[in-house]
Amino acid sequence: RMKKPVATPKPKRQLLTPERIMQAAIEMMDQEGFAALSMRKLAGKLHVEAMSLYDHFPSKEALLLAMRSHFYQQLNTAIPTRAAWHELMAANMTALYHLGVRHPSFVAVHLHVLSVPESRQRGDIDLALLMKAGFSEKEAASAIITLVSYVIGFLHRMVLSRPSGSRIGEITRKDQEATFQFGLDAILAGLKASLRNKA
Repeated sequence: RMKKPVATPKPKRQLLTPERIMQAAIEMMDQEGFAALSMRKLAGKLHVEAMSLYDHFPSKEALLLAMRSHFYQQLNTAIPTRAAWHELMAANMTALYHLGVRHPSFVAVHLHVLSVPESRQRGDIDLALLMKAGFSEKEAASAIITLVSYVIGFLHRMVLSRPSGSRIGEITRKDQEATFQFGLDAILAGLKASLRNKA
């Protein structure tokens, strides 16, 4: 008598959650860029019907907003009070830079998606920090726009120049980081000089 072949149990299908959808979208955009993301393609990556994604996100725009919130939640960390304002701003901008290095999708989301409460919270924290240092509200706002524009612009250039399918700065990461730091230091030095002249 021949033994019946033992049926291989089917792997359990993972529960579809907003977090799983978002992480898959981040991974897709990290590898293929902003234009690659579509709800249909994302559903294929997750092995589900496209319509099932809409149970969690009513639109692609809603998913992108959730991604921006997710990224900025990682940046809204407690700020130590003993460091000088320029050291804290350097740390904040460097954290922004490293997030973009890890996730090129962050750059695209930042450029294409409107503000969310988490990004406004980050801005409010930095604004308060600069005003406490002695900048007026208008000066502090201009300083933040300058710093964030520099970081995102630097990352965007890296995204555009990187080989397709590779992570940012994979080949010359040390050189790129040194160049980034040089520019950041120069901006902060200018802000420090502006504050001294004001005093």
